[in-house]
Amino acid sequence: NDLKEYFKYFPNIKLRVSGNEELVTIDEYELTIYGINQIVNKVKSYGYSPFEELICVYDLIRDRFYVEEQVGDKATLSRDLTSSLLGDKIVCLGFANIFKAVCDKLGINSMIFCLAYNSMSGHARNLVYLVDEKYDIDGLYFFDPTFDCKKDDNNSFLFSYRFFAKTYDEICRLSNKNYFPLNYKYFDVNNIEKLEQSIESENLDMFLLLKLLTDTKVNKILELIGREKIKPTDESISRDYFIEVLYDLYDMCSIQLDSKKFIKALYRVRRQQYYEEPTKYLFDIDALTCILCNSHFLSSDDSSLLRFLADIGISNGISIFNNRSQVEKFIDENDLDKDMERLRLLRVLKTISEQKENQEKKLEKRCH
Repeated sequence: NDLKEYFKYFPNIKLRVSGNEELVTIDEYELTIYGINQIVNKVKSYGYSPFEELICVYDLIRDRFYVEEQVGDKATLSRDLTSSLLGDKIVCLGFANIFKAVCDKLGINSMIFCLAYNSMSGHARNLVYLVDEKYDIDGLYFFDPTFDCKKDDNNSFLFSYRFFAKTYDEICRLSNKNYFPLNYKYFDVNNIEKLEQSIESENLDMFLLLKLLTDTKVNKILELIGREKIKPTDESISRDYFIEVLYDLYDMCSIQLDSKKFIKALYRVRRQQYYEEPTKYLFDIDALTCILCNSHFLSSDDSSLLRFLADIGISNGISIFNNRSQVEKFIDENDLDKDMERLRLLRVLKTISEQKENQEKKLEKRCH
């Protein structure tokens, strides 16, 4: 509003806005803020915990088809925050920019994590520092709304959270391509070991430490999790301390989320979604079982064989029977079968009320 007032006689003013490569007009900036706030305010209205918020945000942002810009268009059309949010073209960086903007407004620390496949192609996803006391979660997790985005008109995408809140190893295993991380490569323990072997001196001088900080980009991740960044002028930093920091960050991105936590959070979010849009967001044991099966979250109750099969990428090892048992156990232990029945009844009554209201509006129009 201040910008609009100050520059009201200068319609040619353009702004550089975070998430955009291209400059945008003040009106475009206003529409961008409005679009992000619509998502944020909707999510905030439910009183969700951070983990639950992310499920809701993920569903809202990935509810679009992946559409590349046409030949002759600027690449930014499908990648910039403003154009991908307001337009009909969106690719991976567009999804990632919107996801980050919403997380920022919700107070959830996140960053765009870029990867390369070869010299001509790459990918973008989000790395989130997720802290949720309700679910006892404190770690770094990857989110890829592009890979989980809408694929057809049947809303089948809502039956999978395969690339939601995954560790580095999990998301690498689930990806079809061997991507090379551009932002930070030390979530791979092999790279830490190689670096450890290459550093000979126990005491790091300023120039070696500066080179290490530049090469590893570790300070960007430390900033993400709210830890103090390493200063290149700090003479007290030793080789062991530096490597220990890398291992700490590796550990933070290696904590698999238990399926029990996921199904509990999903139940709360999907319950609300079903009440608002029952034909789109299915909510029963079959739907929850299908989601759990497709999403590759393992429970501590899973047998060691199932966990081993999942670790080596054999998803069929996670049986539908096993997932259904988890869902049924969760519903039974929390006495949620009655809750589901009450919700279905409330939804039927709401539908009848909406139909009656629509009929009355049609009748009013005829009378006029």
